[in-house]
Formats: sequence, structure tokens, C-alpha cells
Amino acid sequence: MALLWMDGFDTYGSHGQDATDVVSASGYVNVNGLTAENTTRTGRGLCMRMSSGAAVYQGTRCRRAFVTRDEIVIGFAINAPRNDFGCLGNILYDDRMGTIRSQISLWLNGQGGITILRGDNQQFLAASGPNIMFAKVWHYVEVKYKPGSHIIVRLDGATVLTAAGGKHNDAPNSVNMFQFQQLSGEFSLNDWNKRFDDLYICDTTGALFNDFCGDVVIHALTPMQDAGPNQMVAYGGGLSNYTAVDDIPPDGDLSYIYSNTLGQVDMFDLDALPANIIDVLAVSVHARARKDAAGTSNIKLKCRYLSDTATSPPMTLTTVYTNKHHVFETAPDGGGWNRAKANAIHIGVEIA
Repeated sequence: MALLWMDGFDTYGSHGQDATDVVSASGYVNVNGLTAENTTRTGRGLCMRMSSGAAVYQGTRCRRAFVTRDEIVIGFAINAPRNDFGCLGNILYDDRMGTIRSQISLWLNGQGGITILRGDNQQFLAASGPNIMFAKVWHYVEVKYKPGSHIIVRLDGATVLTAAGGKHNDAPNSVNMFQFQQLSGEFSLNDWNKRFDDLYICDTTGALFNDFCGDVVIHALTPMQDAGPNQMVAYGGGLSNYTAVDDIPPDGDLSYIYSNTLGQVDMFDLDALPANIIDVLAVSVHARARKDAAGTSNIKLKCRYLSDTATSPPMTLTTVYTNKHHVFETAPDGGGWNRAKANAIHIGVEIA
């Protein structure tokens, strides 16, 4: 493994809409108090805002679990409205027996710098220099962390902090979860509603995506044309199959494509990349799907470039909608991605 997860948060709602339920069904855990917003750093797509005000949202969080690793690299965009002490993110270890421990946490401090705290008791570990993060400005934070060894933090592409890799005293030298968090004390400020976007998580194994990826933007592209074959049946939408699967946010049973026949495939062309995208590092294909009866039901996700098609392993469905995804680190022809290839691909799904 290398690139474990990537998300631009563009498909979980419309501006101002509560996105908690959709995010929760998309591979995140312990999600509450998230609202979709169009106040992104690029002016395109959506970001997530941590809501405040209602007592039910005290301690807002959004966690992404991943396979246990002894070293991890995480990048994310974040916008904090104030230069008060507030949590930017936590790297956690879950023992999968009911105890989750914070290995380290990243904080925006009152000097406009980044502070690293270790352990659940939040002991000071290290801090960057001052005046590097600004209120109401999107910044891109990256952290490479090996518990018991090292921490390296980059901000907008520049290294701002290096330290020994402290950790929780009762946890192993491993991590398996990342958390965006807004603590209850932050809500008293009323306008301390942080926004986050463009998350990637990778480990340090393999030939690709084994180090910092840099300041990246993750865009969602939606189907805009049938690309053939389109063997499934469309319900709702318009005359073409793609009109049943292009909704943001997803509309559940109002429009969809379906099939009970193994091997049937639907493929779609995508809308174009924004003009200011220079290069493409990876492509992730997503489908929101469910089965409608008991029994095993699987899909495979597909990505086609010219005459070459790459296919994911089978993915098991449940009777409620959940998001399935597969990261294609290389293009279907076996080479690296670039803008031209990404603009020319077709994506789709196969009944497996």
C-alpha cells in the first residue's frame, strides 16, 4: 500500500447542508456536526465546516481509519477564523477493543504557529516559529509521523517543524486513524468554525506515494455522458444512464442505475478538469451503491484509458447506500498519470 485515502469533500452535500449522514456512510467514523460549504480555497467544489452553537455538536469530529502503520504521511487544507489555540488534527491509535489513544495532535497556537502535543494528557512536545498561519486564510498542512522516532511538519510546502516522534505512553509505535476535531471550548468563540478540505493519507511503503505529496487539490469529477458499454437500466434521471448517477449530493432512490446480471458494465465520460490543474498524481473512482435483497452482492470499479481498462477487486454491498472507492495510483496503461490522460478517462462499475 501507499496512497491509502484521498478526498476533496465535493460530493457530500450542497452549500449549507448538513453532511454528517453522507460522510458517515463514506468510510468515516464518529462523525458529527459537519456542514458542506462552497467557501473553498479554489472557488470550486465544496469543503467541510465544523458546526457550532447546538449542544449536540459539542466536540465535533470526523475520523478516517486506515490500516495500522508504523509511519504515516497526512496532508490537508484548513482554514481557521481566529488565531486562538485550537486543534488542527489528531493522529490516533485504536486498539480495536474500545480504547482510542491520541498519539500526537497538531494545534494552531496564539502566536500563529503550530504546536505539537503528545498523548491524551496533551503534553507539549514542540512548536514552530510564530506568524506562519493566518486567520481566515486557507493553509495546507502536511505531517510525516513515525511514533517513537520523528515528526516533520510542512506548511504550504515549506518545512516549519521537526521533532522527536513522541507518542502516548500506553500505545504501541503505530497509528491507524486521523481526526479533524473541534473541541467544546472552541465553540464559545462562536466564529471558531474551522473548515477543512483536500485530505490525503499515505504510508511510506511502495514505489509511489511514500513521502510528502505537496500542496495538492482533490477535485471531484461527475459523469457527463454515457461512454459505452451502458448495459444497466436507469431509473429516474433523463434519457441517458449518466443522468441517473450525476447528482450532488446523492439523491438515494430518486435516480440510479441497476442490474441483476453478473458482468454487466456501465461506463461514463467525466466533466473536464479545471483549467488551472497542471498535473495529476492519482485517480480515485467512487460509487454509492446498495443491494436490494439479502444475499451476497458485489461490484467492481473500473477506469479506462484508450484501449486499457483497470479494475478494482470485488466490493461487497449492504442494503443501505455506502460509498465504495478504489485508488488507481497509475493509469490503466501502466504509466504515470498526467492531465491529458485524466481528461481522457472513462470510469464505471461492473456487477460482480
